[in-house]
Amino acid sequence: MSESSRGGGKALILVLLLVCALYALFPVSNGNFFWHIRNGQDILSGAGLRTADPFTHTRSGCEWLQAEWLAEVLLYLPWSIAGGAAVVLFKCVVVCATVLLVVITARRSGGSTTAAVAVAVLCLSLVHPRWIARPHIFTDLLFAAYLLLLVRPGRSLRSDLAIFLPLQIVWVNTHAGFTMGLFLLGLEVLDPLFGRNWTELRDRLILLAGALAVCGVHPNGFGSIRYTTAFLEQPLFRETIREWWSPFDPRFQPEHAISRSALLLILLTAALLLVVIVSGRKGRKLKVSRYVGLGVLTIAGAFAARNLELLALAAIAWVPPLLPRIRPVIPAALLGGAVALVPLIGIPREFGPSREPGLGVEWEIYPVGLADFLERSGIAGSGATVFNTNEISSYLEYRFGERLPLFMDGRCLLYPEELYAEYLVMARAPDSTTALVQMSLLQRYDIDLVLMEWPDGSGSVLHLVSILPHWRPVHLDPLTVAYARTDLIEELGLHGYSYDVFDPLEAGLLLEKPIYRLPATALPDLERASEALPDYDLPRMLLVPLYLRIGEVEAAREIAEEVGSDTLRYQLLTALDGGPETFDSPFISSLMAQVLARGGRADWLEHNLSLMNDPQFESALSCWADHVLHPSSSALPVVAPPWVPPWVTARPDSLISRPETLMILASCAWTSGDAPAADSLATLALELDADSGSAWLWSCGATISLLHGETEEALRRSETALSIGATPFSAATSARVLLALGRAEEAVEKFALALDLSPISGEASVGLFEALWEAGRLDDVELLMRGVPREELGFPPSLLRRLDWLSTMADRP
Repeated sequence: MSESSRGGGKALILVLLLVCALYALFPVSNGNFFWHIRNGQDILSGAGLRTADPFTHTRSGCEWLQAEWLAEVLLYLPWSIAGGAAVVLFKCVVVCATVLLVVITARRSGGSTTAAVAVAVLCLSLVHPRWIARPHIFTDLLFAAYLLLLVRPGRSLRSDLAIFLPLQIVWVNTHAGFTMGLFLLGLEVLDPLFGRNWTELRDRLILLAGALAVCGVHPNGFGSIRYTTAFLEQPLFRETIREWWSPFDPRFQPEHAISRSALLLILLTAALLLVVIVSGRKGRKLKVSRYVGLGVLTIAGAFAARNLELLALAAIAWVPPLLPRIRPVIPAALLGGAVALVPLIGIPREFGPSREPGLGVEWEIYPVGLADFLERSGIAGSGATVFNTNEISSYLEYRFGERLPLFMDGRCLLYPEELYAEYLVMARAPDSTTALVQMSLLQRYDIDLVLMEWPDGSGSVLHLVSILPHWRPVHLDPLTVAYARTDLIEELGLHGYSYDVFDPLEAGLLLEKPIYRLPATALPDLERASEALPDYDLPRMLLVPLYLRIGEVEAAREIAEEVGSDTLRYQLLTALDGGPETFDSPFISSLMAQVLARGGRADWLEHNLSLMNDPQFESALSCWADHVLHPSSSALPVVAPPWVPPWVTARPDSLISRPETLMILASCAWTSGDAPAADSLATLALELDADSGSAWLWSCGATISLLHGETEEALRRSETALSIGATPFSAATSARVLLALGRAEEAVEKFALALDLSPISGEASVGLFEALWEAGRLDDVELLMRGVPREELGFPPSLLRRLDWLSTMADRP
């Protein structure tokens, strides 16, 4: 070969390595990265190699096979120097070294540089998405090193033992893939066996036995071999870990009829068979060991996607010698196409959208905000018993180590399959039918803090705790949500973090209320939620009428303009302007009707009211619009507005007292979204009624105070109402106030009193259900609801969902 040809070959190899570096140059984004970093940090900081688990409360003190400790140290070293950027660059070096070794192997085996580069580009297109910062990259490197060392000239048993046994020790301490070293050495036995070269066969068997023996040179002894066999014996892990799925599994890339990996595997396997057949006819044949190796690796790759990278490396090393010399333009064109693809579509992933090249860490996929909350709130180190999902465990383990014992993390074989099955029921249940099991697991493990990413389905334990009494959300961010038991909130003083009114998974509780029943106590929760969840429009939508109610018109407009949905933003701003458009949304129509009523725009209000289905709301709005236009008018609504007994407005105007008139107007003002006017009118009405005393007046005033967020004043007024007279309305109002104050047991008594006084009161029935639920008396809820047809309950959808969950727990202990 001429110098120019050799120079051209080196240039092709250099470009190939640069392309590989480009395809490996993407930020750290794999789930388990950070607990590997934590382990490496602990080892180098003096904690040493642990043999018992220190990081979970479910397996604390149990045997832990720290199989990959050396890889974790090697990954931590660049991290300690320059963080994620150094790790990515280090990974690129490992990837390029791996590819260089197999290309050299191909050349030493008789393949041309052009053939080796062309095969490398095609095969690596199958596996480059798996070039992630995890210990398995060292298995790739050592696998490639073995391939090269097995074709070195002048091999002897002594030199093999001197080279492979130390390498095998390094491998067994680096990654569980060390078994592939034994696999390659085992393949070497086949050639002398079929060639009847007994001396060479003896040497190969001695080398294989020696390599197997040194697998015990590990802090866990031969535990690393147990690690591998134990994993293969636990099908549940393989069924739920994506890299162990077949590329032909419909779950692998569900957006495609057949996954990209499966398609490439089919094409490359077909091409390989064609090469083998054609080259065999021309006298170019592989050794038996390499035919067997390629066959086994192809089958292994078809059964588990994680094996495809080893197949690709073996193919690059072994296939080029079967090919004729390829013109340089072919690998050059392949390399050029690979480079051009990146700016066009990015770097393809094994699943999910392509990613842009870059250094560092893809921080948005890690629970940084959750970890900051756990640190800031004092939960980390408090002894709280946690349930967490594996997807967020790695970073939490990195941040807190032993200070926050987790339920589970990515160390599969630390956990018995029974525990993993329980974890799956808690984390990934497809629907609420597992609620009974989830309840029992919450109790058995004494869980008081649930940390999860936002759930996709409807059956995870996160949905259960969101409806159970004595649980509250304490942290929200775009990636994660945390729920805590109320006794933990009390114990650690987490009231400033607790969302007491707004629950993102039970938002229907607020949406189902008429717009005028939105409590002012929801305002702080909604403000925090709108800041914590910039892409979640619901809190902003609910804030608009609350700001408008207290006269903060500009604040209402500003928050409406921050809504992400173009349609919803337009509707809210149009409603704030008072139309003149109309919308199908009851919420938007109600908001617009309030704006029209407060502005006295009776013409458009009448048209808007025709879309409503709430006579009390319509009556109150019309009355208040007329009052705004004609303040001196004494006309009262024909239909009683909210919280006003129908018999009051049914009397002739001459029989309605001045305090009653003022309270009727107060109800109309509140319903129309004018809180200052409602508050002043209600206060004046009660001052005028101080001597005569009317239970419904004081109850109505208590309701307005409660919705206004003045709970202590609401309590005083409701107690006055009950002292004047125990009526269904005064008893139910008192119960509502007590429930808002967290005094659920007392609320149960008052709702029961309201039902005794008026057994057909639908509001009291709903209130009793809510109070029993909040008090944790689920057995009494079940007893109350037993035998009552669902269609007769008159419950809003959110309470019916609670009944659905309750029905799945009917046999709970």
